[in-house]
Amino acid sequence: MIGKFNTDNPDAVGKKRVHLIYVLDRSGSMHDIWDEMVGSFRANISELKKEQEVEYFLSMYLFDHTFEAAYTNQPLPTVADNILSHYAPRGMTALYDAIGKALGNTVDELYDQTIVFVLTDGGENDSKEYTKDAVHTIIDKKLRKGTYAMNYLGSDPASWGDAKVHAGLASSAVNYSKQNIGDTINLVFKSTNLHAKSSNRGIVRGSTVSAYCSTSDMMAAGLSKYDGNNRVEFSSTDLKGKTGDVDPIPGA
Repeated sequence: MIGKFNTDNPDAVGKKRVHLIYVLDRSGSMHDIWDEMVGSFRANISELKKEQEVEYFLSMYLFDHTFEAAYTNQPLPTVADNILSHYAPRGMTALYDAIGKALGNTVDELYDQTIVFVLTDGGENDSKEYTKDAVHTIIDKKLRKGTYAMNYLGSDPASWGDAKVHAGLASSAVNYSKQNIGDTINLVFKSTNLHAKSSNRGIVRGSTVSAYCSTSDMMAAGLSKYDGNNRVEFSSTDLKGKTGDVDPIPGA
């Protein structure tokens, strides 16, 4: 189902327009967490539809060895409650093709801010149209606009290596545990809404998850950081609000 940008919503006048882009791995190895991940997306999108301060638009792309658009520029209130019901894990991992195509589909002038999440459980192994260098160029162009926040979530060392495709991904990489995928998605949406409602329009030095969520929440969800080479556990000594130019975190 392909969405269409809504220019006729009288309730949206004066609201910040935020484009949410999710690039989701649906390769065969995602089978063991797929149902829980989909359930968490549905619950969180249902909650985000209630947001009154921001006008959200959703683009959701799924990839294995192919690339499919589940939604493109879809006003969030019109997104179906049974989102992702027509998809199941299969195939290989054409990660570079997916990132290149997803970011190439954006019309940035329509939005005040764009928040991107790439979620995968493995490494690139099947791209045919985009190389690492080509994806680097695309990400760099987007980040230079000053309205993009990039986030990369991986679950094993192979996926960390692909985060090195660009410093903007490497610095925003967060390692998630498959056993806690539901908690991870919850934090993704929590941080998304906080960032969208902040006065900061663009780049966060780090992920929005690490910038806006408490250390205790990240530790409970089994999340860890990526230091360029290794997985590093979040700890109680990590200070919130020091990952970049973001508003102070409420309650931090």
